[in-house]
Amino acid sequence: MKWIALFGLAAALGAAESPETQVRRALQAGTGVVMLPAGEIEVSREIVLPGGAHDLEIRGSGTTLKASPNFRGRALIVLSEGKNVKIHDLSLDGNRDEVGRMLALPSAGTMYSRFVPDNGILAERVTGLEVAHIKATRIAGFAVLINGGRNVRVHDVDVTDSGGLSPQRRNNATGGLLLEEGSADFEIARCLFGRIRGNGITIRSGERGRIHENEFRSVARDAIEVTGGSALVIENNHAEQIGFPVEQVESPGALCLRLEHFEHGEVKGNTCSEALLGAVSLTGSGNRIAENHFTSLNVSRRDTPGVYLGEGAKDNTIENNEISGTGMSLHCVGVGSAETANGNKTLRNDCSDEASVAILLPAKRH
Repeated sequence: MKWIALFGLAAALGAAESPETQVRRALQAGTGVVMLPAGEIEVSREIVLPGGAHDLEIRGSGTTLKASPNFRGRALIVLSEGKNVKIHDLSLDGNRDEVGRMLALPSAGTMYSRFVPDNGILAERVTGLEVAHIKATRIAGFAVLINGGRNVRVHDVDVTDSGGLSPQRRNNATGGLLLEEGSADFEIARCLFGRIRGNGITIRSGERGRIHENEFRSVARDAIEVTGGSALVIENNHAEQIGFPVEQVESPGALCLRLEHFEHGEVKGNTCSEALLGAVSLTGSGNRIAENHFTSLNVSRRDTPGVYLGEGAKDNTIENNEISGTGMSLHCVGVGSAETANGNKTLRNDCSDEASVAILLPAKRH
């Protein structure tokens, strides 16, 4: 495999060439291994990889790509139509306070990749993508945004202090990691999301995916939100302080898991505590939600259930879950209608009341 090390590139290209220009030049090869230099590299506009990049490894070595105060672009790194691309051991600083702008949520059906600027990494229609050991901070958009990806692995990514605000100064769902437009055969594992203004993980149309062993703390929207998901497994994730800070929460509120049009999935072994509202909202069919620990729910003390089965939810099984918090002995599992109640099974759930006051703590691995 071809190697391009930027440590000695400056001498070959001329000492006057800036580190940003060196990085851009090296990545135009579109294949091989690119070793980025140590230190902070300020980026003024998006770094676009050649269309169809393949068998490419981008490796940092104590490297930070930082958006300059006048940065404009879709993301710090943009790639499309590629195959077998790996990006790892790299830090991203989105310089949110300088480049971020008020941005409302897009209308239904709009691709986020065409609407949200100032992301960390944007990948469109890439097959065989791996993003690993990335530290992303102060990203105004999404730390990682993947559109139409296949065979995607995102693991060991830390995202902190990220996400934007709407013109009403509420969260606009950004900040974490997003997969959209039919992304399939993916894995999201061992990532940390701390002090995120929007969702931690968002899936908008995805299938055959596994989301596991991720950590969430102080997320102003949902820890995990799925809108259109099939054959997904969500397991062994840990979340705390969901729906905080309260002043950034936007309607419809904040949940541990918001699963809409969720089909033939499994949600098991997850823990979530100190949630502003409930733990799970579900529409869809053929799902199993089991052996989860949802505690200290409903910090806002509203009339809200721990698990809510919305209109159209059917053939779902809710069993062996611990569900506790304000009012949970009476509102453990709620349903949208009598028809919904008859179309789903609730078995052996441990439901109890428990008062909770959330105290904001720094993000750290559990």
